[in-house]
Amino acid sequence: MNSEKVWLQWVRHGKAYTITKSRREKVRRERLRAVIILMDYTIGVRSAQSEEWKQAYRSTLENDFNISDIDSLCLSIIREKEDDWEEFCFARKVINTVFYYNESSQSEYMSRKIHETFIRKLMADAQTPYAGATVRRVFKEIETKLIEAAR
Repeated sequence: MNSEKVWLQWVRHGKAYTITKSRREKVRRERLRAVIILMDYTIGVRSAQSEEWKQAYRSTLENDFNISDIDSLCLSIIREKEDDWEEFCFARKVINTVFYYNESSQSEYMSRKIHETFIRKLMADAQTPYAGATVRRVFKEIETKLIEAAR
């Protein structure tokens, strides 16, 4: 089964779908990937990226994650996060780095070490004891919107 289909099955069936370890790993990977792509697209819409750039992200969200009305979803996120835009961008950097940390295998020690160091640096630069909670909250908000749009 394609990895994006794993995410759709997880959205439709919830936790009952993630029985095997390999499925749990695929679902975790796709959850991160879906949120990262939507966050990147949202930042691109706000910063007025080229139409080709938007089309590439839009087609991925439509085809891989079955999201139909992407522009209104992004505009609602932008309106919601307008006051906390720096927080949104910070969470995107951390989530993106976590994704690439998870993607690197155990044998790629230096790559994992670099990503781990970057995550620690981002958290230290945030200068708030609640940086991890902020990232988890933003991730959950974006994921919830994605799930609602996919259903």
